[in-house]
Amino acid sequence: MLPRMDINDVRRHIARVLVEGLLRRTGYRSARVASETGAELHDTLLVWEEASSGDGLRTLTIVVSYCPDVERAFWENTHCLRPASTEVVDYGIVVTDHPAPGRACFQAIDLRANLSPPPSATVDLHEIRALRMNRRTVEDHEELVKRLFPVLDRRSATAVPSPSQAVAAQA
Repeated sequence: MLPRMDINDVRRHIARVLVEGLLRRTGYRSARVASETGAELHDTLLVWEEASSGDGLRTLTIVVSYCPDVERAFWENTHCLRPASTEVVDYGIVVTDHPAPGRACFQAIDLRANLSPPPSATVDLHEIRALRMNRRTVEDHEELVKRLFPVLDRRSATAVPSPSQAVAAQA
């Protein structure tokens, strides 16, 4: 029997792709920054756009993660909301398929060092004005989260091989 694939790892990758799509729709370009350890629980994106003045680029560093229970994770200060201590990050974006009532599937936290006091909770992504996310576009992407992630729950009930395991099994 093949070992099970880590479904939360798949969710994390889907979350990153969805966030990259949202960023593109807002006019940003992005590139994933490689992990030094290869065992990250979030993805780091370098994000840029042309400065409105036309001279140069505006750059941001954003960490993207999947977290099934954002409120609990925030109060417990767990991995899905905190980048590695060596990273300088502007924003954290958390994707969840189980948001609290009235909350969005895409939530964010401003991690810029100059904030005092530090944020005490996440906000829905479209509320971070500096990122200029259109609420309707975010809601459209939330529909994808609500459709895709439950499928993963059904698939995780059976043994799902990773791509490398599937190839090895066929050999």
